[in-house]
Amino acid sequence: MIKKNITLGPLSNPLVLIGAGVAILFGRLALVPDLSASIPLVVGISGIIVILLALGQYWGTHGKRAESPIFIITMAALFRIMFLWQPPVLSDDIYRYLFDGLMMIQGNNPYAIAPLDAQNIGPVMKALVPLINHNHIPTIYPPGAQVVFAAGAALGSVTGPVLGMKLMLFSMDMGTCVLILILLRTLGRPLYPLILYAWNPLPVLEIAGSGHIDGAALLFFLASLVLSIQNRSSFLCGLFMGFSVVTKWVPLIFFPTWLLMVGKERRLTALLSFSITILALSLPFFPEMINGFVTLGNYLRHWEFSGFIFRSIRELTGSGMVSRLLVATVFAGIIGTLFIRQSATKRSSEDAMIFLLIISSAYLVLSPTVYPWYAIYLAGFLPFTPTPGGLVFTWSLMLSYGVLITLAATGQWAENGMTSLMIISAPGAAVLATTLLGMLKRTPQR
Repeated sequence: MIKKNITLGPLSNPLVLIGAGVAILFGRLALVPDLSASIPLVVGISGIIVILLALGQYWGTHGKRAESPIFIITMAALFRIMFLWQPPVLSDDIYRYLFDGLMMIQGNNPYAIAPLDAQNIGPVMKALVPLINHNHIPTIYPPGAQVVFAAGAALGSVTGPVLGMKLMLFSMDMGTCVLILILLRTLGRPLYPLILYAWNPLPVLEIAGSGHIDGAALLFFLASLVLSIQNRSSFLCGLFMGFSVVTKWVPLIFFPTWLLMVGKERRLTALLSFSITILALSLPFFPEMINGFVTLGNYLRHWEFSGFIFRSIRELTGSGMVSRLLVATVFAGIIGTLFIRQSATKRSSEDAMIFLLIISSAYLVLSPTVYPWYAIYLAGFLPFTPTPGGLVFTWSLMLSYGVLITLAATGQWAENGMTSLMIISAPGAAVLATTLLGMLKRTPQR
């Protein structure tokens, strides 16, 4: 009897199997009419997806690779499309985006007045006002974001306001997936870790689902990194970095590392381009843009959410301002230490990517205000430094959505200190487990 080798074709490919499993799980979430009313399901399914991504990383690392960037990108688009038509119930930020964008289209300065005080606005804008959080204060979002908002609002005039903004940010997020792929190839790295961002529940739900501007800021920052690592146009490198910073102020924390990655011979041109970009985008909004800085100042001084370290220090010191100064000092020390290490010796681009992941992780641990979408930057660096702790962190931050359960039941926005502890304990446990396993593997067998 002759035995024949039976092959299962695509079903024998671990990446295809994982992609199919992730698709089924995302499909289940997409069928939920109101995600805010099903937070345990969101957290549970997202956790299972993260486990599948970890398995994909494990199989890839241990030789069972299936390098298929087209498949990864296609599935990433499919996952995001599932949530484009879902209402943005996990966050209401998109309504501020739409209002600002419509203000821009009408030729008005979005920094000039709070939505609640706006006059002579059309029915669409009037309908948005009660949906905007903190509608009594002017916008906090920088000028680059206003450009994106205007483009999204213009697209929304054809597709519908919310869908138009989501489509704009969805397309930019897909661009981020492509840039990560380009960076992996440029660095000579395997391509399968792309799934750690492309299939990660965090960017899928926070960009395609809720429509957060952080995805645009990450896109511009990664575009600058591509140009830097490939030694391409210094002018465009600085331009994209400038656009990233004035889309969301957060990428400023990556500025020291970015500056060293640019290289001495190209640094002056990049810095000039960076400065010109920020000025060119900001000056048209002055002097009213000062109102945006006032709102930013209020945010930095008073807002807080899910920051366990900050909350613990505040309880010990009895002062929110002292606590903010302490965590800011520690964070600045981390950035400074990494900057010194990077500048003292000639470090590779791979080292720089590790530093970026450390900085984005420290930002999440130390910040007084930590919403889930703040981890989009961390998720963007995971394909270059696939750490279990970082991957778990992108999931554990979704635990903070538990506040929506309390809000629905009592009408009160009440945080749970235990939830904040769990958010940082989960990635901490992953780091500890990984360290212990590594030590066991290095222990000589007798």
